[in-house]
Amino acid sequence: MIFVQVPTKHSKADLKIYRDAGAKVAAELAKHGTIERASIDEAYLDVTKEANAVLEKCERNEMDFYRDVLMSERVSRSHVAGALEWEARERRRKEKKRMRASLSDGSSGQQEVVVTYASHRDLRRGAVDEIDASNKTSINNNNTDKEDKENEEHVERKAGDPPPQDEASKSWLNRPLSEWSHREKLKIAGAYVCNVAREDCFVNLGYTLSCGVSSNKMLAKLTSGMNKPNCCTILEESFTPSLLEHLPIDRIRGLGGNLGEELSEVLGVTTIGGLAKADRKSLLMALGRDEKKTLWVQRAARGVDDDPVKERSAPKSIATSKTFRGAMCLETTDQVLKWIGELAEELSERTELDGQDWKRHPKTLTLGIRSNLTAHSAHRSHPLSGSGNDCQADNLKTLGGTIFKKFLAEWGIMNNRGFQCTVLSLTTSNFKLEVEKSDVGQGLGKFLKRGVDVFDLFDGGEEKLIMKSAKSSPRKKGEEEENEEQTRFTTLSPPAANKARTTTTMPSSSLHDLSGEDAPLFTK
Repeated sequence: MIFVQVPTKHSKADLKIYRDAGAKVAAELAKHGTIERASIDEAYLDVTKEANAVLEKCERNEMDFYRDVLMSERVSRSHVAGALEWEARERRRKEKKRMRASLSDGSSGQQEVVVTYASHRDLRRGAVDEIDASNKTSINNNNTDKEDKENEEHVERKAGDPPPQDEASKSWLNRPLSEWSHREKLKIAGAYVCNVAREDCFVNLGYTLSCGVSSNKMLAKLTSGMNKPNCCTILEESFTPSLLEHLPIDRIRGLGGNLGEELSEVLGVTTIGGLAKADRKSLLMALGRDEKKTLWVQRAARGVDDDPVKERSAPKSIATSKTFRGAMCLETTDQVLKWIGELAEELSERTELDGQDWKRHPKTLTLGIRSNLTAHSAHRSHPLSGSGNDCQADNLKTLGGTIFKKFLAEWGIMNNRGFQCTVLSLTTSNFKLEVEKSDVGQGLGKFLKRGVDVFDLFDGGEEKLIMKSAKSSPRKKGEEEENEEQTRFTTLSPPAANKARTTTTMPSSSLHDLSGEDAPLFTK
């Protein structure tokens, strides 16, 4: 057994090398589609445009879909989520048709396939998704000899090798070309694009990635983690209901924490399929009559997610945290303040680097605390100037300590009696550019105003422009920023139809492509 020492700094793990690696992978992936970074080692990639381009080449006979795309090594070895259930249904259908004349009771004698899906927590402990052992014989009774031969020739997998492709995935991918719909072809083209991106990351950076290909970000993320490491998994829309039916609730993004646990306990369900069958009234009561959250859960349980891939490079926030398990939990003010100081030093360094890279500074400092006082993590914030002058470590430590003492005062706790802290975090957010949008109007911004003739500005037109602006009805600053943000978003976002989105996890990550015939393709 080989133990690897993670670099440490400020008395905790130093993730800089991982952040730098993630940034390099994101830059490489951005060459293949619209990218949205989700974390250090995870990103979504919208590859709809690129997938459609592949199909257009096939239509122009510049590529052969069957030979160059479907049967290429970039696709043919992929896994297909839900293919096991599909194959079982196909076998039952054919068996029932074949035996209908001979069986008086009309029964096919075939057992329904059962796939046991591990929870997200168990997956992290090394568990795998597998067919129920009690059903393996009946499902594969026609292939016993073939499988025995394959088992004899089985070669032990090395670390980092992708899992072997299952027979059901092979069967679905090897269907006659006449059985493929345009929607399914678009998915395969998306997988082809994603695997090209994975190859480039390995060749240029030396990192392997896993990917999931589906029609939205949520399903892409779900699919990307199903066959790690270094593997591509495709999810066809028609397989979504049967796949979600038996999946544990915590496998869906957003339901893996306290929310999923509470729903499971209150509603008495453990799978996403069970959650989808819950009536709206019970779900609404379980969620404290929160209409918005109830609607989101109902849609998520059915695999519906309209959240687009939002192209952005700069992170929305910068955070650092430390967990204190068991006997390591913090029980005194001095202990907490000491660790707030450690976190403040790291946060100050990273915030300063962020300011150099993006020419911006935070306007909010947030302290996160998980303790025995609250069921969930508590967060308290304090304003910053936005100039960057108050982001030094000492100042962040002082402000963090002030926030913590106010938190204790809320609970009437003196001398930390009965207080146990298990997680601390410090976050800077709500960034302000060094030159605000409202200040750019007298610079190059005026050249970008709609309806302005640039040459008029050099022939007395500037005065006319200023007079025209003065006469126009004033708008509030918030409305101006909102409208500018909407314009920027529209410019960067791909059209609503025929999108392809990909989610990529890096390194050893996953790409997903979720696309329908008139829907986007997403890869994670």
